[in-house]
Amino acid sequence: MATNYEGVLYDDAPLVKAVESVLNAENCPEAEVDLILVDDEFLRELKFEYFNQDVYTDVISFRLNPESEDRAEGEIYISLDRAAEQALEYDVTADMEILRLAIHGTLHLLGYEDDTEEKKALMSSLENRRLEQFSAPTVIQSIPEE
Repeated sequence: MATNYEGVLYDDAPLVKAVESVLNAENCPEAEVDLILVDDEFLRELKFEYFNQDVYTDVISFRLNPESEDRAEGEIYISLDRAAEQALEYDVTADMEILRLAIHGTLHLLGYEDDTEEKKALMSSLENRRLEQFSAPTVIQSIPEE
């Protein structure tokens, strides 16, 4: 786990649990996944660099090895800014939204797509199933005041 937010304190245990629950449910227990918590601008730059889209986004996943391999290797970048904004929109805690994004990113690493309504519905269903194991997780412990 890593972050580009200076001074942010976080507990990675709930995130690890969320990612592992997806990997186990999808029969991919062997994996190496790095989670990186970033700000909006960092993720926007990644989106432009790799997808040629100049937009803000909440999560980007990069599979680093071929999907044909049983072992998944990848990176998941999560925007803490988007997570906080979407948490208000969806009436959930920011911590739950961060977990949802970690789960969503893990599903992408495993080949799931959300480019149609049907695929989005499937991913949402899978996300909700994995989120059921959490009641009130604390991921972000403190954010320094500006």
